Amino acid sequence: MTKQEVVAAINESTNDLLSLISPLTEEKFNASPFEGSWTSAQLIEHIRKSDLGMAKALISAGTGNRESEKINNLQQIFLNFERTFDAPEFIIPEDKKYNKKESIKSLEEGRDKIAQLANTVDLTEVVPNPILGDLTKSEYLHFIVYHTKRHIHQLKNKILA
Repeated sequence: MTKQEVVAAINESTNDLLSLISPLTEEKFNASPFEGSWTSAQLIEHIRKSDLGMAKALISAGTGNRESEKINNLQQIFLNFERTFDAPEFIIPEDKKYNKKESIKSLEEGRDKIAQLANTVDLTEVVPNPILGDLTKSEYLHFIVYHTKRHIHQLKNKILA
């Protein structure tokens, strides 16, 4: 995908996510569907925290350049809904009540920043990722798309089902 296409894919996945969240009441936004499950609010906070790391990666100095060879692998990992993952500690949301409007605003602001960065950085630059190893900035952007799609699936099939 070109820069414009991946930014459009991020915007589309963000809009899809928000279309599921926006109609929820505060109560439903913060309700856990079953024991041990995240709430919709916690899922949004998890994505927001992940996005902060993605934005940092996009503004980081690269350690080199290469073609984006891990995009298909990222897609296969995140869009395999049969697999489950434990989130790294640093992006696990707090167990608390969240304000829906503030959560949505924070997510949107973060995504706007990412879109701006995507249009100004060299997407072939490589930046280390603590979980996935070295990724190009393009791979970071694709990560955002697939990570969001994974959680949209989770919302539709588990949290809001």
